Amino acid sequence: MSERRQDPERYKKTELGKIPDEWKVVKIGEIAQVNMGQSPSSSTYNDNGEGLPFFQGNADFGSLFPQIRLYTSNPIKRAYPNEILMSVRAPVGALNYCNVECCIGRGLCSLKMIKGNNNFLFYLLKLKNKDLNSVSTGSTFTSINKQALNDLKITIPPLSEQYKIASILSKVDEQIEQTEQIVERTEILKKGLMQKLLTKGIGHTKFKKTELGEIPEEWECKKLSEISKTYSGGTPLKSKAEYFGGDIPWVKSGELNKGLIFTTEECISEQGLNNSSAKWVTENSILIAMYGATAGKVGLLKIRATINQAILAVIPKVETHYLFLYYSMHYLMPNIVKTQTQGSGQPNLNAEIIKNNYIPLPSFPEQQKIASILSKVDSQIQDNQSYLTRLRELKKGLMQDLLTGKVRVCA
Repeated sequence: MSERRQDPERYKKTELGKIPDEWKVVKIGEIAQVNMGQSPSSSTYNDNGEGLPFFQGNADFGSLFPQIRLYTSNPIKRAYPNEILMSVRAPVGALNYCNVECCIGRGLCSLKMIKGNNNFLFYLLKLKNKDLNSVSTGSTFTSINKQALNDLKITIPPLSEQYKIASILSKVDEQIEQTEQIVERTEILKKGLMQKLLTKGIGHTKFKKTELGEIPEEWECKKLSEISKTYSGGTPLKSKAEYFGGDIPWVKSGELNKGLIFTTEECISEQGLNNSSAKWVTENSILIAMYGATAGKVGLLKIRATINQAILAVIPKVETHYLFLYYSMHYLMPNIVKTQTQGSGQPNLNAEIIKNNYIPLPSFPEQQKIASILSKVDSQIQDNQSYLTRLRELKKGLMQDLLTGKVRVCA
């Protein structure tokens, strides 16, 4: 198979833009059957496998296939394997492949090509997501009806080219799915290793009871305040434009989701730093989010940067390995957040609460060994996540090129 770029003489102008001579502008209703879902009575719902799997909407979707949560003993509208499932309520246009005979509720429709390749239509609908939303209606729940979907115009190539395009994109999707599974399995491995290494250590046979439960006899149990220095930062006045846009990296709590922090979304100026409580934090410091939706998230700073007031910086003392402390806090924070969560569901964290929690502390050499094992697993996760990002960007570019005819595929 080879590819060729646009040759202006082989393209024509249409209402949807310039397309290859052999391609056509058609309505979805001319090439596909659209089957709108209908929800059966809730009295027929069950989770014991009686009847058919019942998919109500986008909430049931996985990365490619829906996840079975409910069944119905009285299916009204059915979809079948290899058909396309599409959300017709917000978010309009979310897609999955149907892999089982099922009942679909009013939040979904199924599509089946009658003149073409179903996989090609799946990828084309992904590309047309904005168009689907532009013809959706409803002020409260955005939705699209059957007529609007049938009337939506698309461009399609000859059948042989549809198959080739779908085959290329499917292969990329397979690679994406495989890599996602590798990341997921490695994350599970890391979680298990953290639980074992951070509570049992390496090669220990004798244990003692402590504030944190059983730990090896040789280990100590110390408060975070005893083994580190901690402080929070601040935010320059947003009304002062001159306080922002400088060259001083400034970390916000939402960025701790990254884990390792090499760059920041915003920078502040020297004026912003001098006229606020923002503080410099050294490389290899642990950062902990204290408030809001990210409370309890733990990051490791890999550059010298400043932080805002919603972050607690934890700078290990000489007897504590920074990576060991990072993994320890990563492991312990979910339980700390849980014990501090109030009736509203919002965790109530502050510097004192975090500083007064105990950390199990092995000898420095054992800290290094534990950190080394976990960092190697982390490195595998990061490599695969980077590969996953590249695959997703590749797919995005291929979809734009192949599904518009910008790049042609030839035998």
